[in-house]
Amino acid sequence: MSNPHVSAICPIRDEQASILNIFETFKPLGGKTELIFVEGGSHDYSWYLVQRLHKQTNQYGVHFRAYQQIGSGKASAVATGFDQARGNYLIIVDADMTVPQLELPKILSLFSQYGDRILASGNRLRGLPKPKSFYWINYLGNYFFRYYYSFILETQIQDISCGSKALTSRSWQKLKKTRLAEKSLDSWGDIDWLYYGRKIGLNPKFVQVDYVERVTGQSKLQNLVTRWQFALKMFTLGLYILKNRNWHETNQTNS
Repeated sequence: MSNPHVSAICPIRDEQASILNIFETFKPLGGKTELIFVEGGSHDYSWYLVQRLHKQTNQYGVHFRAYQQIGSGKASAVATGFDQARGNYLIIVDADMTVPQLELPKILSLFSQYGDRILASGNRLRGLPKPKSFYWINYLGNYFFRYYYSFILETQIQDISCGSKALTSRSWQKLKKTRLAEKSLDSWGDIDWLYYGRKIGLNPKFVQVDYVERVTGQSKLQNLVTRWQFALKMFTLGLYILKNRNWHETNQTNS
């Protein structure tokens, strides 16, 4: 990573309890850093709060901006933030900070190790005992889907749904073009970034990160029914990709 300018994209929905804490504590990620709040569908004061922080700079020199997302779902919020980003490295930051801020530079360091043609991600899965922030069904599901999608994507996946993923702005422009030519597969975005990244030749690389309990607010997967629905969606998406994958042809076109 030479001369890094990092854009951290933070999707928010009903996160009024987390916003000021993020503003007051977020530090630069190895270079000039901006944090972009992208709000969508909140029923609390989240949009009002981030509007007040728009174009403000915190005590650590991180510049903040705020936008409302285009479309619905976390994937659309992230895409909105990526489009507004001014940095050459883009990283997703979840508002719950279950992946602590101190872990984020580890993910960005993967670019120095492997180069820019990667999709960098955290890996929260370290075997037993599980982190307290995981429900058992989520923990077991993540282990199943890491192997399921490793087979489907024909590459090693260590953590399919870690929210902290990063890529370069140049890679985003290529991924966006490919994604728009087909369709968004996953409203959360985890499969979109891995699948379409794979199609344009971005190798997924992982680094172990801590995973801690959410400090404020509630998970968007709030009950057993929504967790099973999420798991079923992940499984059926895998079958769709298995039937339609053709990234070898896409890589030749983009090369």
